[in-house]
Amino acid sequence: DGKRHHEPKSFYESVAKTLQGADQIIVFGSGTGDGSAMEQLLGNLKSHHPEIAAKIVTTAVVDAHHTTENELLARARKFYAQLNG
Repeated sequence: DGKRHHEPKSFYESVAKTLQGADQIIVFGSGTGDGSAMEQLLGNLKSHHPEIAAKIVTTAVVDAHHTTENELLARARKFYAQLNG
């Protein structure tokens, strides 16, 4: 039907658990708008884990099909270098 289905609550809890203890967080996503997975995650963190959401320093939309893990890491390192430099 062209609408994104919400992930199960356990998915968001798993992501939140992984992010616990992080000082700064960048969230990369491939979609835009309220239906994107990134926006769904951000909304869930703000509602259920505001202490983690407060550590998100930026978000970025990327082309997930054409962006490698190394390219994401390079982009994150560049951002953190500018932020903390």
